[in-house]
Amino acid sequence: MKNLLQRLKQHPAAVNTCLLFASVFFTILAFEAAVRLKHFADHLRGHDHFEYEMDERLGWRATRNYIWRGTKTDAGGTAYQVDMSTNEQGFRLFGNPATEKKKIFVIGDSFTHAKDVSNDKAYYAHLGTLLDAEIFAYGVVGYGTLQEFMIADEYLDLIKPDLILLQFCSNDFANNSPALERLSPQNNSRMRRPYLIKDDQIEYILPKSWPALRNFANHHSQFLAFLFSAYDVKSMDIQNDIFHSIVQNETDFPEYKEAVKTTRKLLERLKNRANPIPVATFCVGDYNPYAHDYQTLCEELELILVPGVKKAIREYENRGEVVLAADKGHWNERGHRICAEVLAEHLNALLKEN
Repeated sequence: MKNLLQRLKQHPAAVNTCLLFASVFFTILAFEAAVRLKHFADHLRGHDHFEYEMDERLGWRATRNYIWRGTKTDAGGTAYQVDMSTNEQGFRLFGNPATEKKKIFVIGDSFTHAKDVSNDKAYYAHLGTLLDAEIFAYGVVGYGTLQEFMIADEYLDLIKPDLILLQFCSNDFANNSPALERLSPQNNSRMRRPYLIKDDQIEYILPKSWPALRNFANHHSQFLAFLFSAYDVKSMDIQNDIFHSIVQNETDFPEYKEAVKTTRKLLERLKNRANPIPVATFCVGDYNPYAHDYQTLCEELELILVPGVKKAIREYENRGEVVLAADKGHWNERGHRICAEVLAEHLNALLKEN
């Protein structure tokens, strides 16, 4: 023991370095334990913290058997009750595959994940009632078209739907391109996901700095993931985000042009996989060039594009109705209802034809 102490005294710098690393390690460990305990306590209260979970194939997927029950407020400050849940596969709604009703398989991103409304208040729940159809709805925050295609591919043969309804958002162009996503911090999910790259190969990329460390944090450390998220939010420069520059048409963006080409390939994959099942789609935004380019893709591929969702929601908002959730980006219960009414008006005849 004395020999050990003597040796340590001979190397004070090494000892101090070891002590520093040890203190940092145990500090992180303590914070990690605290964060996990808080999330566990939230779970016991019916407030599951993570609405998505890591997945090696998909990048991430909707948390299975997720529960969130409590009070939320909309953009106008009105409080309302939310009872959100998913089944054992992560679906918000999963009807009966053996039903005699028409079946609609709805796939999308955060607008379909719809964490601001209860299951029975989401647009697809209303759509099921309006069309007397069986609904299967799967949405995940931050998803791109490739991930949505992979979900369709996974469950299509089980559900055997009469119609696929793809919800599209303008930021899906960024989520389909690692190059464009790197240039758009506000649309960067900061997680490793599959991308369709050159030669139509699938490659898994996390398009941010320190990708390996971030991926480790996302999979294994809730505390480190929180630190990365806080850093990204703090350093985010929304005004100089490339998505704003594209809307303002300041210059030519080859990354965006490539993202549009990739999106076309992914939509074509979905159409071919679904054949002969029709694929309908709608876009939740109407900013150009995104909405125009998406319309062009749908026309080229003969996909059924349902127009007017964003327009209808804006018209109600202009009349003074509150249609948005607290984040002022996604919909509250009223917004979801309006969306469903627009979709039902266009899809009713289509379902009767098939």
